[in-house]
Amino acid sequence: MAVQRGVTEAQADSELAALTPIMAVEGRTMDEHSQQLLLQLLQESISLCDALDAIIRRRSDIASSAPPPAG
Repeated sequence: MAVQRGVTEAQADSELAALTPIMAVEGRTMDEHSQQLLLQLLQESISLCDALDAIIRRRSDIASSAPPPAG
């Protein structure tokens, strides 16, 4: 019997769908990029280090393209 790593795409989608109402109660949402990272993590197609790297790179890109603070 082969050991399955992660969950199937359908199971990952189900896990994400289960989080949506919880996040809504807390007044939070998850953008498409974050949803994709979570799905990949659940499926174990990327490592936590890869996900953190993607988050840091994305935030760095957003910060570098933001207008400078008014002063």
